Amino acid sequence: SGETDLDKRMLLSVGPLRLDPGDKQTLTYAYTWSTLSEFPCPDLTDFILETDQVQDFFDNTPTGTHSRQHAPIDFQIYPNPASTEIAVQPAATVNTQGATLHIRDLQGRELERHPYQPELSVSHLPNGLYLVECRLQNGQRSINKLLIAR
Repeated sequence: SGETDLDKRMLLSVGPLRLDPGDKQTLTYAYTWSTLSEFPCPDLTDFILETDQVQDFFDNTPTGTHSRQHAPIDFQIYPNPASTEIAVQPAATVNTQGATLHIRDLQGRELERHPYQPELSVSHLPNGLYLVECRLQNGQRSINKLLIAR
């Protein structure tokens, strides 16, 4: 019937978890399968990129109506629209040590990730609408829209 018997292997790691009697924990798993042409030691670069996209989807998809653990960060991006460079300015009370900036397309795919810096070059990005996420070390995050127009 033209079907190929595929050797599927899986490694799953969870933890550490500590559950006391009566505690409940919900776990969500995503399995990513990829056809590898080289055996036994394939190049895993494409597989890792696909897995990162799945993780980005889970990280950025609302899964309920529960309240946020952290309040959003107050930060501004200017100029907006931008052509070559943007300034990222959080409120004076925001500690940016260990913070990261993530640039995503409108489908939520992460295009770039940078340690926080007050100025960021965007001259290499094509014209269009992007999402800029500022994520602090403590888990707080906010997303602003950015328009690139030349």
